[in-house]
Amino acid sequence: PICLPYTHSSLQFDVRQTFEHLLSLRSASQLEGIAVWPTMIAAIDIDEQTNNDLTETAIKRIRLMASQKKDPLYQHAEKALEMLWGRRRNATCWDDRVAVNWEELSQEMGWKWCMV
Repeated sequence: PICLPYTHSSLQFDVRQTFEHLLSLRSASQLEGIAVWPTMIAAIDIDEQTNNDLTETAIKRIRLMASQKKDPLYQHAEKALEMLWGRRRNATCWDDRVAVNWEELSQEMGWKWCMV
């Protein structure tokens, strides 16, 4: 299998398509309650340097979900995406831009992982 960088136009097309599908969910839909995960997965692959509109769309979508359900998961999702995109914007080389150290990001977020 070929592993494309998240900035590749084919991957960005898929990300945009995913958001079109996510945005078609009505706020009263039961599916919207679980849409935070597909939103996060798609948002992680947004090329934040060329698709700023999608970063804004992702954050608006998460905030909409957060306004309907008082769960800290949504605030954590927003903060994690902002941290990830910020790191990419501040990266000094390509390897740093595409590398995501989830353990480091989790520590900064104060997350503790456990297997259930």
